[in-house]
Amino acid sequence: LGILWVLVERTSIGQEIQAVGGNPAAARLAGINVDRIKTLGFVISGMCASLTGILLASRLGSGTTSAADSYLLTAFAAVFLGSATLRDGEFHVLGTLVGALIIAFGFNGLNIFGAPTFSQYVFQGAILIIAVGLSSLGRSLAES
Repeated sequence: LGILWVLVERTSIGQEIQAVGGNPAAARLAGINVDRIKTLGFVISGMCASLTGILLASRLGSGTTSAADSYLLTAFAAVFLGSATLRDGEFHVLGTLVGALIIAFGFNGLNIFGAPTFSQYVFQGAILIIAVGLSSLGRSLAES
């Protein structure tokens, strides 16, 4: 996670990736090779996905296409929670880390209290609704 943060925030390639993600036409006018940056983004994403697949397969001892389905909602919740908490509507590495920590602490608390497994999904949904609601309220108060 730290390596990705350094790549995105502290290197010229990371700045170009952010520029292409923000506005490809403006990035092209600024002299950035948009097709090369998109390809690089897909390569980095594919490498991270393949590393994750290898780690998951080694943990499970087998490989199936539906092995990570239970992690999908948690990953989305962490990313969207992170984008709603620190910089409103912007996806970034630090926000994802904060979102993942909030979700992990919540799950740990539910396990400590002996809550049933389905309550983790209810917790994820509730925390996302609260985060988006507070973010929208903060945005409307800032505009006033």
